[in-house]
Amino acid sequence: MGNMNFGDVHPDHSRPPEAGPSSLQEYLRIVAWEDPVVEATGMDPRSSYVETFWLPVLGPSATWLVRHLADGLDAVPDGFDLCLEDEARRLGLGGLGSRHSPFQRAILRCARYGLARHTGPGTLAVRRRISPVPRRHVLRFPDSLRAEHDHWEAERSQRQPAIQAIGRSPAGTPSQRAKDSITDTRVRTPNPVPPLVTYPDPSAARAGPAMSR
Repeated sequence: MGNMNFGDVHPDHSRPPEAGPSSLQEYLRIVAWEDPVVEATGMDPRSSYVETFWLPVLGPSATWLVRHLADGLDAVPDGFDLCLEDEARRLGLGGLGSRHSPFQRAILRCARYGLARHTGPGTLAVRRRISPVPRRHVLRFPDSLRAEHDHWEAERSQRQPAIQAIGRSPAGTPSQRAKDSITDTRVRTPNPVPPLVTYPDPSAARAGPAMSR
């Protein structure tokens, strides 16, 4: 499967061999939160919507955390073991520290606002798509941001009939691709978040060094 370059992340369900009983709390199992309703209509965690409207609710640390975890689940959809100390440092939050550390608070904020939930000892289910910000939080936005969100909602309500008309088309058909283009609000610019997990391309090793163009 190849080596991974995002700290100490393990795609299999077993803990790393060197992790003894005293260090199990240093790893958190990350799995996808299966929710067909939200996945059909929600936004990508790395979308401009989340960056603009969820940011003032979650705060920057939790927002960057859900972006990182989305990258990880894209690379390893079945879930992976996340080294908490490593992730905390990658987010610029220092070490893991106590349960009141900035990183631990970021995890708690994700759970508080429904973007993640604990499903068992040492396991965190994370949403791969995120619903719009609840109205009660929108009402706390600055006037300019609230007006921007109202404009977004008005445009989305105009697009909704087109989404419903397309219906459940088979993947890969023109109508399904049209639906994807309507519902996907992921940022089209290059993602500033480095990939959580990458695998080397075996064919590149066989082909030798690439020729410059």
